[in-house]
Amino acid sequence: MSVDSLGISVCATDSLYLVVSRAEEMAALVIKTEGTHCEIQMDRATVHALRDQLPAVLAGLNGWAAETERCLAVGAARRQAVDVAARAREVALAVEQAGEPTLAASLRRLANDASAKTTAVEVAVTAFEDAAVEVDGAAHRLIHLTGEAEDFLRGLRGTRPAHR
Repeated sequence: MSVDSLGISVCATDSLYLVVSRAEEMAALVIKTEGTHCEIQMDRATVHALRDQLPAVLAGLNGWAAETERCLAVGAARRQAVDVAARAREVALAVEQAGEPTLAASLRRLANDASAKTTAVEVAVTAFEDAAVEVDGAAHRLIHLTGEAEDFLRGLRGTRPAHR
């Protein structure tokens, strides 16, 4: 059977495993999800190609997790800065009313500085997240188009393209 395009979402609660056929030199990636059983049969070269790609894939997943953690930490720092700046403005008003305009001005200046830096961080984080989504989209489009080009070449030669 040949399938032009197939998408299956797999999560931690689904079954995913590799099995080796004793009858022929093939391996199968078996995917069992809610009501779905899928087997993807692969020859030795395909299994080796997947093995060779795993380090880069795992590094990419680890990088994504680290980026997410950093964004969460930045979000916590941003919330803290917003809260501290709001409190500083309240205290500045009270200090000014108590007769210390210089101290109140210093509090306001630092609160405004913190707010400006918070805004800059929000802009940078949003730009980073948007750029990451754009890069992922570009890579997926390139993978798809490369596959189409390989299919075209395979049709011209009647052979399979080399594994990536």
